[in-house]
Amino acid sequence: MGLFIAARNRSRCLAWGGCLLVGLCLGGVARAEESPLIDHVDQMMIDIGSQLTNAKKRLSMSSGVVEPNPDGPSGLGLTCCTDNLRTIVEKLRIIRASIDRMAEYYLAQENGEAIGILGGLDGQLLSISTGAAIFARAPDAGNAAGALSGFVRPWNAFRNGLQSLRLCCPIPLPVDPESAEQDDPDEGKSKKKKKKNKKKKPKNESAAGDGPGA
Repeated sequence: MGLFIAARNRSRCLAWGGCLLVGLCLGGVARAEESPLIDHVDQMMIDIGSQLTNAKKRLSMSSGVVEPNPDGPSGLGLTCCTDNLRTIVEKLRIIRASIDRMAEYYLAQENGEAIGILGGLDGQLLSISTGAAIFARAPDAGNAAGALSGFVRPWNAFRNGLQSLRLCCPIPLPVDPESAEQDDPDEGKSKKKKKKNKKKKPKNESAAGDGPGA
């Protein structure tokens, strides 16, 4: 995150110093296929939305009783929706790393407009991360539901910011192979298993669904 902060500070100097270089994005008309990393981040945010929807359903079906955890923090979110929270946290980690990669690229291009948008995205990420922590440790159903509702605004704002970034400053960075393989932290073992099963039952093999985690 230190890299992003440095990039944000640099962008302020560029903007206020009159050195903002507009048009250094790519020099051509923006096309979605020129921004694979932006598209990847957007898809992961959509996946987070699915996890939140699933967590809301789980919460509505839970007893509302917080199970104590002698080895760490406890809360209703951790009681009813541990898998959802784990997936959300992992995807947020990958998204944040991708934002840092974008910041490094745009800083090198002295693209203050893009850096400014990234500053907004970083703020929304912080709100989502904070909301996840509040939901995880919620003492009761009311607080847990409130925390989930609080996700809506920053989630929408983040996706809108990505769209602005895609339109103004497409970025020709590929998706990090490592982050692509770790999109779903619960699929590590299943992917290995699928590779073995694919050789034995190629006709019966199907891609993992994009819906919320079970």
